[in-house]
Amino acid sequence: MRRGVVLGVMMVLAACGGGERPGSPGDEAQVPPDDAGPVEIVALEIVAGSDGASLMVDGTQPTPCHELGWIVRPDGRIEVTIWSVPPAPDVVCAQVIEPFRIEIDLGPAVAGTEVVVNGEVAGTVG
Repeated sequence: MRRGVVLGVMMVLAACGGGERPGSPGDEAQVPPDDAGPVEIVALEIVAGSDGASLMVDGTQPTPCHELGWIVRPDGRIEVTIWSVPPAPDVVCAQVIEPFRIEIDLGPAVAGTEVVVNGEVAGTVG
């Protein structure tokens, strides 16, 4: 019985086709799609390394079938926009809140550079 339940869950997740549509640092041409909606951000951590900085984001989105996307725009400060896109209307999806954890590459960043996520100051690099 347990095997059937696991298989059923795997089939639902495969049907959802979720994934991530990240933008790269400085990708000015990318914008959130028209059907993009907000995500709930639970925790943020800015991590500085020798080859650049990254942003660790813990949050939730409306269903497991939603698809995450983000844009990183360095412009004196680093602005990050994170969104979630709903599945196609014909996709059957469990209506449960889906937690996520993503790492977003912020590119090279100078210590003290301000990081803004979805319009709110998240902190500074370093």
